Amino acid sequence: MTRAVVPFYFGLGSRYSYLAATQLEQIAARHECRFEWLPLQSGELIRRANQGRSPFDGEPISGQYDWSYRRRDAEAWARLYQVPYKEPGDLGTDASDLAKACWIAEPTGKLVDMKALHKSVWCDSFD
Repeated sequence: MTRAVVPFYFGLGSRYSYLAATQLEQIAARHECRFEWLPLQSGELIRRANQGRSPFDGEPISGQYDWSYRRRDAEAWARLYQVPYKEPGDLGTDASDLAKACWIAEPTGKLVDMKALHKSVWCDSFD
C-alpha cells in the first residue's frame, strides 16, 4: 500500500508549529502516512488574513496574544508532550528569512534537515 503524503506547513517562528511538529512521527506511524515539510512565513500569513495588521503588534487584543500567556501555554504543551522547549532569544534574523532560505535551498537538494532547524530555534539558546 502506498503511504499518503500529508503536507505540513510550518512557521519556523511559531512555537505552536514546533510543538505540532514534535508529534508528527507518532501520527505518521499510527496512520501509515508521511509528512512533507513545507515552510511558510506565518507572520506574513497572519498579516494578510488581517488586512495588513498583526494581532501581535501593540497591546494584545485578547489574552491569547499576550506574550507571557503564550510562553506559559507553550511550556505546558511541551511538558504534556514531554519534548524540549525553550523560548528563543535573538535569532539574529527574522524567522521569515529562515523560511525563505528553506524555499531557496529545497529545490537544489541542499536543504538541511528542516526538523533539526525547527528544533534548533525552539530548543537551543541564541542569546
